[in-house]
Amino acid sequence: MIKPLLCCLLLNLLTADIVFARQITDRPQPATLIFSSPDDPLAELSARILNRAYRRLGIQTRVLQQPAARSLISANSGQLDGEVNRIAGISGEYTNLRMIPVPINILEGSMFIRSGTLAPDEKNGLSTYIIGLRRGTKFAEQYTREMKRQLVASNRQLFLLLAGGRIDIAITSSLEGQVAINKLQLKNIKLLQPPFIKRHLYHYLHKKHQALIPQITSIIKAMRENGEIERLKTEYLAEFLSPLT
Repeated sequence: MIKPLLCCLLLNLLTADIVFARQITDRPQPATLIFSSPDDPLAELSARILNRAYRRLGIQTRVLQQPAARSLISANSGQLDGEVNRIAGISGEYTNLRMIPVPINILEGSMFIRSGTLAPDEKNGLSTYIIGLRRGTKFAEQYTREMKRQLVASNRQLFLLLAGGRIDIAITSSLEGQVAINKLQLKNIKLLQPPFIKRHLYHYLHKKHQALIPQITSIIKAMRENGEIERLKTEYLAEFLSPLT
């Protein structure tokens, strides 16, 4: 009697798993996905790449720009459908977000200082400097842990503080910094080369869209391999940086 009963239980469990899997895959695809994102050039470029990728699934995308820290909270809570792009590893803190394991962009973390001031001393590190960064910029927060720092809400605030001598170093991506400097028409800021860190950026979906992950992963991988992502980057940079020259 025990064997038939055990077989029956195993069959019921297997059937339940099949039904659950079918329920996930049979869910209708959303017509539109709304992603959160900070207001920055890197995210805007990544949003264009995602828009092209999701269109191949018949899904439209929209982006709601928010301060960087709040953006992650909105995506993780499920109020929105995911985050446009972030560095790898944030799922440990934002446990409802699932990383699409193909990079869609690259971040070049850079330092900016006022013209005429000395670059950071490699021997003494950054311990004697006041460092500014945008709140929620994870790579910069991780890099400056245990340092004297000032967190602000936007790159605009960041570079106004730097220009005014309220901080010694501003840390952000090289592209974001150059765009902010141009918009604010600052003449006394310089970018230190080379970037001190390079990190791939990945798209994140809220776990409620788990069923989409294999499909969108496959599409982004194909776009990366056939050069489409690089072409979109080239087009975007030509458009975005042309007013800066």
